[in-house]
Amino acid sequence: MRPLAKNDPQQIGPFRIIGPLGGGGMGRVYLGRAGGRAAGGGEDRASTSGPNYESSASPLS
Repeated sequence: MRPLAKNDPQQIGPFRIIGPLGGGGMGRVYLGRAGGRAAGGGEDRASTSGPNYESSASPLS
């Protein structure tokens, strides 16, 4: 996993971002941790520059 770049988010919701997991035409997915839990969180490329920015996170098991 590569280190975070300057333009990568440091946090998505309650999750501190550890590093990127992947990405494509729809956006990027990051590995994050919060409260001892790991989760994959994403950012939607289409809305990151506007007020409708949304992010989500799903627990990894």
